[in-house]
Amino acid sequence: MKLDGEVAIVTGGGRGLGRSLAIGLARAGADVVLASRDSERLREVAEEVAALGRNALAVAMDLADEASIGDMVKQTLARFGKIDVLVNNSGIVTPFREVRDLPTDEWDRTFAINLRGTFLCCKAVLPAMMARRRGKIVNLAAGVVDERVHVGMSAYCASKAGVINFTRQLAAEVREFGLNVNCLDPGAVKTSMAEQFEVNETNRQWLLRQQTVEDDVRRFRDEGDIVPLLLFLASDESRALNGRFLQVSSKGSPKYLQL
Repeated sequence: MKLDGEVAIVTGGGRGLGRSLAIGLARAGADVVLASRDSERLREVAEEVAALGRNALAVAMDLADEASIGDMVKQTLARFGKIDVLVNNSGIVTPFREVRDLPTDEWDRTFAINLRGTFLCCKAVLPAMMARRRGKIVNLAAGVVDERVHVGMSAYCASKAGVINFTRQLAAEVREFGLNVNCLDPGAVKTSMAEQFEVNETNRQWLLRQQTVEDDVRRFRDEGDIVPLLLFLASDESRALNGRFLQVSSKGSPKYLQL
């Protein structure tokens, strides 16, 4: 997929999956805005983007702070004059705790970042996208639309279920403006977020069982599985898709679910 001249914002773009998605967008020709709280890591990824011949803007941003998100969007428009793609990649997961042991502040923090942060980023970019009648929003959410129970992850799963349903609602609202809003489930990706739980073989197998697409080979996903689908959703090739939930398969083919 070619994204020459496009401007893409990637939240959580300083490391892990966010970094891979940002580099993938740059390789496809997009200029990239990298947003997270970690300024040092953002600068490192910005240098990688620049080495690919694309423009990069690193913006320190707090997803729990609406003013911080608004400032990031203002900086993006001041630098590039437009926003073509928003990738809501940032998210957190707290240590496994059953509800009776889950501190309320951990619940609140999870929702503030995973769901409220996604809402605020979408809200902030919509005026610019709607004015141009052009834009792609891709929200990342783990597969929590099935009937399986992930014991100890009530806050994470509830917040991501909210992201999935929010995607469907927003897609319906902005369809008339030519915008596309879709949701991408990357599955269990080998990142630092996953590694904090992979302390033994039992946990490793638990994580792999969370893959939402049935594959012959159970393995962690890597950027080669995920970046192509992101590029598809960010490009004009996906103009017929709106309000969809895509699950990544390690066999290379996505599973599409109508939200």
